[in-house]
Amino acid sequence: MNQPAPFFAEHGWIILKGILSADEVNQLTRAYDEIIGPSLPQVSPNDVVQLPNPHERHPLFAQTLQHKKLWSSVRDTLGWHKIQLLQDVLLYRTAPSEGRVEWHRDHTYTAFLTPPILASVRVSLTHSRHQSGCLHVIDKSHLLDLSISPDIFGASIEGGLINSLEGSNNDISTHISAIELEPGDVSIHHSKTLHGSFENDTNETQKIIVHHVFDATCKLDPSKLPNEEARAHFPTTQTGHLAPSKFPILG
Repeated sequence: MNQPAPFFAEHGWIILKGILSADEVNQLTRAYDEIIGPSLPQVSPNDVVQLPNPHERHPLFAQTLQHKKLWSSVRDTLGWHKIQLLQDVLLYRTAPSEGRVEWHRDHTYTAFLTPPILASVRVSLTHSRHQSGCLHVIDKSHLLDLSISPDIFGASIEGGLINSLEGSNNDISTHISAIELEPGDVSIHHSKTLHGSFENDTNETQKIIVHHVFDATCKLDPSKLPNEEARAHFPTTQTGHLAPSKFPILG
């Protein structure tokens, strides 16, 4: 692969190999199972479980927010001076599973930060393959001028967003890339990159830690929040930046 920063800027996604050691993966997997375990009896084969804020639930996930190798690699790739956490999430998919997360852009839900300099950093604790429903991205889609707000658990890849984009003279389907990861690998995608994940046809569950992050230079635009009540969840500094006490600096 080319140098990380130029590749990410051009394509809107990247894979960073072997960021976590096998021992770190094993420790995080044990913590992951401890947290996610109580939810599993209620999980159906159609579910994709998303458990927010693991750093508030277990000290190992809090420590991961200061993992030097992880966040220095991410910082170098993105070219940001400081990275802040918007939210971390444990993503779990049963095996086998019919659960899908349809094509969408994270920017649809984070437009309240300006300028829109955001990304998602995914740490894989399991093998993540095309057959197991790994993340798929549409290469260079972060550069497309789109205004979309799909139901990410509704529209199908066959009849939904992909067809609508092809109908607007964008040759999209030929640019779909499967983000296949080994345990300890990390993927990053731009908040405007179109992405989704699909059925798990294997016998291996999928365990991912997702960090939604933003450049610390971003400011809150309260007019883009869904309602007045939401403002209380986004404390800011005197300069209008999200408060590090609630949205920590990483690494």
